[in-house]
Amino acid sequence: MTTSASLTALVVAAGVSGLGAVPRWRGLLDEEAWALADAFRRLAPETPAAHAIAHLPAPLLVGLLETIFVPGMAHHYLFRKRLIEDEVRRAVARGARQLLVLGGGFDGAGLRMARCFPELTVVEVDLPRTQARKRHVLMEIGHPIPRNCRFVAADLSRQTLDDLLASTGATRPELPTLVVIEGVLMYLEEPDVRALFTSLRRIFPGELSVVFGAIAVPDAEGPLGLRLVNRLLALGDEGTAWCCPSHRMAAFVAPLGYTLARSVTYGALQREHRSPAETRRVPEEDENYYVVTGA
Repeated sequence: MTTSASLTALVVAAGVSGLGAVPRWRGLLDEEAWALADAFRRLAPETPAAHAIAHLPAPLLVGLLETIFVPGMAHHYLFRKRLIEDEVRRAVARGARQLLVLGGGFDGAGLRMARCFPELTVVEVDLPRTQARKRHVLMEIGHPIPRNCRFVAADLSRQTLDDLLASTGATRPELPTLVVIEGVLMYLEEPDVRALFTSLRRIFPGELSVVFGAIAVPDAEGPLGLRLVNRLLALGDEGTAWCCPSHRMAAFVAPLGYTLARSVTYGALQREHRSPAETRRVPEEDENYYVVTGA
């Protein structure tokens, strides 16, 4: 297990922060979101590699992400955050009173949603080292943690989600709940993904929705740069594993007790915000996003 904060979480924060310098994208998130992304980029790094990534000029970082990973990836980080925030707001409007974020990384959405919706209980679960670093940054910039937002540090490879939530009393099973799993499931093996969705349905037997991302094909089958990066990330327990294309997702979640309510492919999400010329090289499927409801 890695002893430093998540490198991919930092890459995402740095990518989002870099796009914040482009006036065209400022309207997608509020000023608090941009400020938090920039603070995490500047203050969260612990290792030489993390510091190097965080201090790359924004255009260079965005260009590297587009070249090494998949065309559109830096923008994808931003667009998926907009999608998730919209889903949270819709869920609250429909009566959700609890938000569980699994793998919050260096993202401020949980904090911001807790502030925007005082009636919402927000619980964010993440690896101890990443969450400790997040708390450190928040303390450094003097950003308060709302009373209705709770951070729970845990390694779910060592403790089940059922046991964690039962032992901490962090959530209430009877509340209508939205679960957000952003950029996490690809690091799990398929049996672990199935077990996680099964446990969520067991923990929250009432109204439950889950918004999550899933890569469509293995990174091992991607471009050379992506394959090399994935191998390096695997050394720090961040190599990708599970994948599921969009045409298989409904069948995947149905036996686990869910109905597919929304499916947004990687390419479709890009086209919501960028022109045809800008998305010409963007693949239709990569990390697609889904909303499922408890059947």
